[in-house]
Parts: sequence; structure tokens; C-alpha cells
Amino acid sequence: MCSRLVIPCLALAALLGPLTAAAAANVGDTPSRIVSFGDLNLGSHEGVSRLYARIKSAAKEVCEPIVDVSVTGARLRQRRCEEHAIEQAVEDVSSSQLTTFHMSQ
Repeated sequence: MCSRLVIPCLALAALLGPLTAAAAANVGDTPSRIVSFGDLNLGSHEGVSRLYARIKSAAKEVCEPIVDVSVTGARLRQRRCEEHAIEQAVEDVSSSQLTTFHMSQ
């Protein structure tokens, strides 16, 4: 299992899957954040909770508000980007404990 995720914000909020640090350099100008979790025990609630917090934080960073005439529209796109980034990252980790935690949020 890879112990890092890259959370990029692409057009339509698409994500790249788990990448190594070397592959992350190929992301280019797309805003992205590497989320490391090799230090966490994903078999424990605490480890899963910490990883989820890291994923949410990275999603907020890469899904910065887009300047738009419609503040409501920009906020909606930002929220959708964050939600998609979190869902894809949770899926990429392939941890049933993390998936269960995410579904409970």
C-alpha cells in the first residue's frame, strides 16, 4: 500500500490516484498537496481520524475559492471540489476503516 496521496485540484475537480513523491513532480502547475500517512496506524480510530483530517486540510488547500461574480456559485464549486477530493482520496487509500469513518461524517 502506498503511504502517500497527492491531492490535486484539476478542472472538474478530478484527482490523480496515489503517487510516489517522484511521480508527484509530474503533476505540473496543478495545485496539489501530498498527504503522507505512513506514520499512522489505520487499524486504529485515532490513526484513521488523523488521516481524514489531513485529507480534509489538503482538499481545502487545493480547492481554493475561485474568484467569481457569484460568490454563491464560487463557494458551491469550492465545496464540490473539496467533497470530490476527499471522496477520491478515501477511495485511493483503500482502507475499510477510513471509508467507514468518511461515511459517518
